[in-house]
Amino acid sequence: MCFMKMGPDVPNCYYRVSVKALITNEHNQLLVVRERDSWDMPGGGLEWGEDLHSALRREIREELGCDAVIEAQPILIVPAINRTYQQQALWIIYRAKLSTVEILKSYFETNYIGVDEFAKSDPAEETWSSPVDFFDALKKILDTKY
Repeated sequence: MCFMKMGPDVPNCYYRVSVKALITNEHNQLLVVRERDSWDMPGGGLEWGEDLHSALRREIREELGCDAVIEAQPILIVPAINRTYQQQALWIIYRAKLSTVEILKSYFETNYIGVDEFAKSDPAEETWSSPVDFFDALKKILDTKY
């Protein structure tokens, strides 16, 4: 995710919108991507003029080197604030299924991990805060028959 410091030209109501893909394997583990120093779900910020699905398809191609089928409606929406940069973000999460079983190698490392492992590996809890318990919401989603 791109971080932008708030300034006089950015209103307080500004949200950085980011789309993320909830992709699971046969063991109900999440596909995560290592970008910089931490794991995150595949996805990223919208570029000017992009719709949500186009942005997520682009991010999946960039990070995983393949296409995916993305559900029509988001499964989770998480408002958050980055305390370090005083930036508000809105994470819009869609279920997605990869069009191929093979993830092409890119400069991103990928892995399938459980939600608990994902939560433990996340340094973001020191930086991000949200009224939504993100990892608890992910657990509930994964516990629901799909």
